[in-house]
Amino acid sequence: TATGLIGFPQADGWLKLSGIDLTGIASITISCLNGLDEGAFSVEIRLDQDDGKLIGSTDLNSGGTQGQLNSLIKIQATGDTKLHDVYIILKSNQPSKRRPFLQSIKFNSI
Repeated sequence: TATGLIGFPQADGWLKLSGIDLTGIASITISCLNGLDEGAFSVEIRLDQDDGKLIGSTDLNSGGTQGQLNSLIKIQATGDTKLHDVYIILKSNQPSKRRPFLQSIKFNSI
């Protein structure tokens, strides 16, 4: 398997994960490698489209030090057993030249 990193957008952007069963999922952990510049991002978790139902959100501050940055985002139960497209929306609140890199996304059970 290949591994890689996804750079945070300079402005706003999103990442789509298709066909996800959220039954029994209580939170999502996003792990990032932080750049050296300070920066602030809003992270939203939405269902089925980039402007779909908001089920979780957090703020991520890169803090200006290089290293691992983890954020636990609690999500609302969907109330169904359908497969959903999960959109992770990234919004830059404080642009920086050296933005964080998304390293992993983990779905955590109840």
